[in-house]
Amino acid sequence: MDQLVYIGYLLMTIFQSIDFSLTIKRYDICRPFNKKTVYTAIGSRGIIFAKNDIFHPKLNESFYKQCSLRIISCPSCMINLRFKDVDLPCTDNNSSETDLVCNSICIFEPPYSTRSLKCVNGTAKNSSIHYKSLTSQVNLNFINGHPYHNHAFTAEYLITRNIQLAEIKPEFNLADILFGGYISTPFFPMSYPDDLTFEQVINCKAFNECLIHLIFVDFQIAEESIVEFYDSNRKRLGIIGGITFRPPVIISSGPVLYIKFFANAGSSIGYKAQYSFVRGNVKSSVLKPNTNCGGFVENKGGAITMMQMVEEFEPDVQFDCIWLFRIAHKHYNLKSQHLYMKVITLKHLGK
Repeated sequence: MDQLVYIGYLLMTIFQSIDFSLTIKRYDICRPFNKKTVYTAIGSRGIIFAKNDIFHPKLNESFYKQCSLRIISCPSCMINLRFKDVDLPCTDNNSSETDLVCNSICIFEPPYSTRSLKCVNGTAKNSSIHYKSLTSQVNLNFINGHPYHNHAFTAEYLITRNIQLAEIKPEFNLADILFGGYISTPFFPMSYPDDLTFEQVINCKAFNECLIHLIFVDFQIAEESIVEFYDSNRKRLGIIGGITFRPPVIISSGPVLYIKFFANAGSSIGYKAQYSFVRGNVKSSVLKPNTNCGGFVENKGGAITMMQMVEEFEPDVQFDCIWLFRIAHKHYNLKSQHLYMKVITLKHLGK
């Protein structure tokens, strides 16, 4: 009986080790063919490497100049890359730094190649790379300017849920409101993917009471897209769609604020918001100014004013208004477009 138990335990251990080895996929970025695409899901992990290259001058040299691999995951996923054992040497042709020919690794998220591009080569003091994507796709390009005969790099990837964390320990000193930073859709103001889903978490690590204050400075999401806000206790504070010009000010009741975004098959510029940390007793008029003003201005000419609006409210009400001037769609075909604006009256500001 004991032998049967031992054999069963041994078989179970073997099966578990086989299953674990199967979940860790391994990809040579240049072999057996170039320009591979790897499809993944949450929890997927794998290894990408380039090693043991043997140079044959008779073969097409373009094969040795660049190898690429694309990782595609679920819409709500992010790709975590950690490079280790990186050996990207450079050859000095004319004893000048500008003439160095280096093997290098470049990472970018299509179609945001210029905004997300990150490269490393032998000239870097620290050749290790840690990269967290903002979207669900990443391209790896291995560029070898000269042949290599040994191991070039090893990279581990792990697919997790797309959660962007802003965790700060503010030092208030004498101030009751402290600027924290900005959050936005990935690569704002470039259009976000129509299948994008992600979560942003703002966490105040102060010892005393601390609230999160969020105000949008630009909000141009598609009509199909929505943004949800959740309090520190995960209670939903509100939901805003693309038909809204600008959301109201959001204030949490605790040290954490959660923002969830769903593209819902829509794509547009996205949003950008400023977050601050609040403590103590601050006037509600300061924390929650009236943002129900401003809007898009698309006509050929005219004027904007706030005089009548201010008279309708109490004297201590503060306003935070944004007007976006843009050319109407029917005029997009014009070759040259210019904006002229003149301030006629400006008073009672900053009181």
